[in-house]
Amino acid sequence: MAKSNNSDFIDITALLKQYLSKWYLFVISVVLCTGFALFYSKIRQPLYAVQANVLISPEKNPQASGVSGAISAVFGSQGDVDDEIFIISSHSLYKNVAKELGTNIMHYVKTGFMQTELAFPDYPVAAQAPQAMLDTLQGAIAFRLDINKEGKAKVTVNHGGEVFSEFEDVTLPYTVDTPIGKFTLSPTETYPKGKSLTTTISVTSYDVAAEILSASVVNEIASKRSNVITMAINTPNPEYGKAVLNEIIKQYNIRGVSEKNNQNEMTAKFIDQRLAILSDDLSNTEAQIQKFKQEKGIVDLEIEAKYQTQKKSRLEEELLNAQTQEEIVRMTLAFLKEPRNAYSLIPTTVDNEGIQRNIDIYNEAILQRTDLAASAHPDNVALKQASERIDMLRDNITASVMRALSASEVSTRDIMREMAESKSNINDLPSQEKEFGNMLRQQTVQQELFIFLLQRREETAMMLANSFPKGIIVDEAYTLSDPLGMKKKMIIILGFLIGLCLPPVYLYLRRLFHNRFESRQEVEKLVDAPVLGEMCVDHRRIILVVTCNSNTSAAELFR
Repeated sequence: MAKSNNSDFIDITALLKQYLSKWYLFVISVVLCTGFALFYSKIRQPLYAVQANVLISPEKNPQASGVSGAISAVFGSQGDVDDEIFIISSHSLYKNVAKELGTNIMHYVKTGFMQTELAFPDYPVAAQAPQAMLDTLQGAIAFRLDINKEGKAKVTVNHGGEVFSEFEDVTLPYTVDTPIGKFTLSPTETYPKGKSLTTTISVTSYDVAAEILSASVVNEIASKRSNVITMAINTPNPEYGKAVLNEIIKQYNIRGVSEKNNQNEMTAKFIDQRLAILSDDLSNTEAQIQKFKQEKGIVDLEIEAKYQTQKKSRLEEELLNAQTQEEIVRMTLAFLKEPRNAYSLIPTTVDNEGIQRNIDIYNEAILQRTDLAASAHPDNVALKQASERIDMLRDNITASVMRALSASEVSTRDIMREMAESKSNINDLPSQEKEFGNMLRQQTVQQELFIFLLQRREETAMMLANSFPKGIIVDEAYTLSDPLGMKKKMIIILGFLIGLCLPPVYLYLRRLFHNRFESRQEVEKLVDAPVLGEMCVDHRRIILVVTCNSNTSAAELFR
C-alpha cells in the first residue's frame, strides 16, 4: 500500500549523498566546460567598437521663421538630420567608400589553429581583376592560397559555396582563369618571404560590398535636440573600422560639396547668361538715350527746362522793352512829321545814342531860334539861317528815326519768333520728359540689375572657392579601449560555473525520465510494506543463478 503522507520537502542530505556518489560527473563536466571555455577564449577574435561623431551644419533658410522656427527651437532639427542620416547611409555613398578603400576585396590571413584575422590595410597577396568585372560580379568568389616556405602555392577557387577549380604548385604572381574571368594573384610588399602562409581572398562586387557596409555600420542621432550623428561599427580590426568611418565622412562631405558646387556652377552660368543679355539691353538703351539727346539738342531735361523758362522770361522782358522803344520811336516820328511842331522841342527820349544826341542838338537849336525870334524881325538873316539849320536837323532826325523804327520792328519780330520757339520747346518738355523718363527708368533698372548680378557672380565665385563641407567632424573615428564581449577570465569562470550546473541538471532529468528503482530507500519512500531483501543485477546471462558451488553476490542475495 502506498504512503499517503509523503513529504514535499527536498531531502538535502539524500541529494548531497547522491551528488557525492556521482562526484566523477562533476569533475568531468567542470574539466570539459572549463577547457572548452579556455579553448574558445583562445580562438575567439575580439570585436572592437569604433565610433565617430559628425555635426551636421543646417542650411540657413531666411524663410524658416515664425511658428516653424519656434518648433525647431523647442524640439530640435531632427527632421533635417534624419534626411542626412539617409544620405550618409545611402547605397551609392557606401559604394563609393567600397571603391576608395577596396573593401570589395577582403583579405583573411591564418595566424594559428582555428585563428584567422582580417588583414587591413596591409595584406600579403593582392587579387586584381578588370574593373568591369568588379562592377557586374554576381555573388562572391574566394581564393584560398596555401603557400609553403619555398613559395609554391596551392590555389583553391570557391564560388557560390562550391569548389570549381584547384591549382597546385603555382608561383606568384599567377593568373587564375575562372568562368567569371581572369584574376591575377600577386605578392605585395608585406609578403613574408621564406615563410609558409595561408590566406583567403574574398572578391565581391561594389554593390555587395556596399550592402555589407550598410549592415555593419550603424548611424543614429546622438540626442533629440542635437544635429550630431554618431557612427559606429564593430570589427575585429580597428584600423579597418576607422578607415571605413573616416571614408564615409569624407565621401559624405565630397558629395555635399559637389552638390553645392553644382548648384553654384549652374547659378554662375545663369548669371553669366543674364549679364550678357543685360549688357546688350543696357547698350541699346544708352544708344537710344544718346540719339534722343542728339535729336532734341538737349543734355539734361531739368537743365533744359530751367533754361527755357529763364529764356522765356528774358524774351518777354526784351519784347516789352523793344515794343516800348518802338512806340517811342513811332511817336517821335509822328511828332517830327507834324507841320505845326516844326519849331517845337522834341519831348521824347529815344534809346539810341546817335538819335538822342541829334535830338539834343535839335532842341538846343530850337531854343536858340526861340530866343532870336523873340527879339529879331521875321526877315532877319540870322533868324532865317537858324530856321534852315533846324529844318536840316529835323530832316536828318526824321530819317534816323525812320531807320530806327524799321530796326525796332525787325528786332520785335525776332524776339516774338524766339518767344514762339521757346514756348513750343516748353510745351514739348512734358512729352520729352515722359519719353526720356521711360528710357532713363529702363536704364536705371538695367543698371541696378546688372550691378546686382555682378555682386551675385562674385558671391558665387567666392562660394565656389570656399566650399565648406556640410559635415563637421566632431570626433574622427576612434576605437574604444576595451573589446566587446566578456573578458578571458569571465569566459573561464562562466565555463566553470556551467560545468558545476550541468551534472545536477543531468541527474535531475535522468531521475525524472527513469522508470525503475535504483535503491532500497526509493522503495521505502513510496510503499509501507517491509522490504525483505535486495537483488543486484547479474550481467553473466546465466539462467540458473544459485547452484551448489556458486558464491556470487547474486547467489548470496538469493540465499
